[in-house]
Amino acid sequence: MIHFILLFSRQGKIRLQKWYEARLEREKRKVTRELTQVILARKPKMSNFLEWKGLQIVYKRYASLFFCFAIDKVSCVTRKVTLKTMTMLMMMLMTTGAYACWRGLNHNLFN
Repeated sequence: MIHFILLFSRQGKIRLQKWYEARLEREKRKVTRELTQVILARKPKMSNFLEWKGLQIVYKRYASLFFCFAIDKVSCVTRKVTLKTMTMLMMMLMTTGAYACWRGLNHNLFN
């Protein structure tokens, strides 16, 4: 089960957050602050999997954004599937971003 998804920059600024469980705003701010500090402190060659406060954190850096998923602790096989799912998500985002850029360019040229 996914508990929450965070997207944040290399500077630690939250770009997007989606929570799939009820938490107080104060607790959400605390979790995001602590988790961003932990992930940003990790070296690039370290594993993208991390156990944190009873959750399995799976993260991936794409350009200047970190995509972070907090899920239940799972087996090694499911971790690989989760990482592949994140890779597919980022590919969709890249495609969508390229389409939006192309659409904006065409909009500016023809209007």
